[in-house]
Amino acid sequence: MLRGLVQAARGLLVASAFFFFWGGAVVLSWALCPVLTLTHSDELKRWRACQRVVMRAFRLFHGYMRVLRLVETVVEQDAMARPSEPLVVVANHPTLVDVTAILASYDNLCCVVKASLLENIFVGRLLRMCGHITASDGEPMSGAAVMQEAQRRLAAGISVLIFPEGSRSPRGEMRSFHRGAFELAMRSGVPLWPLVVTCNPPALSKGLPIWKHPVHMARQRIRPDACFRLREDARTSCRKIEALYRERLGLEPRPQCAEALRPQVRTPAAAPPLGGAPRDEVPNSA
Repeated sequence: MLRGLVQAARGLLVASAFFFFWGGAVVLSWALCPVLTLTHSDELKRWRACQRVVMRAFRLFHGYMRVLRLVETVVEQDAMARPSEPLVVVANHPTLVDVTAILASYDNLCCVVKASLLENIFVGRLLRMCGHITASDGEPMSGAAVMQEAQRRLAAGISVLIFPEGSRSPRGEMRSFHRGAFELAMRSGVPLWPLVVTCNPPALSKGLPIWKHPVHMARQRIRPDACFRLREDARTSCRKIEALYRERLGLEPRPQCAEALRPQVRTPAAAPPLGGAPRDEVPNSA
């Protein structure tokens, strides 16, 4: 019974965190956006100004969850440093707060967002003001309009965050990657930057209701991987990167991913220097 009471209390704390999140989003949407419209006539300057404010708001949100001992987000800054040029940023999607965690950690970054959120009367205005891009559910980069808008952000110097799975990962698994993000990197000629996201114990994951939040604080970890340019077609690059993600997460490889990666397997090389220039090929699994 005691465990049940603790679990219920944890659920209420999670609910309070998301009340805090949505309440803040509505306030910013209807208070900040009109001010930015009046003070910034240039669209790009509005995007960047709104992103800076929202970045601080997301940091406050994650700080609130850490104080409540719900989720602590750790970014491995001693891993691969972020290059200064615009990037296509890809990440796996194990939790409900991956987007907020990444946008709280890195500036000058927009995200491909479900159309239902961008059209939401409460927060859609704020998301559009940040320069986020609308996409259909399931395939984050479907349609020529989405690709063009993403290319426009990159040309303006803003990096684009895409979750190739298209939705949150099932617990203990990962969905197949869609190739849109890799197509975007190829067409735009910009580097791809993978972020590997983990959460232990699992929390806010697909199929796990908030009233079953773990009793102990979950640790969400964001590990930047090496940045590189794609030299193969988008489909092959997609399968190789998916295979690399599955290896780093300790998941069984999918047959098509293992087959795509097999020709590139060779003796492990020394780790690249931290913060080095983007590499010109898909990294090995080592």
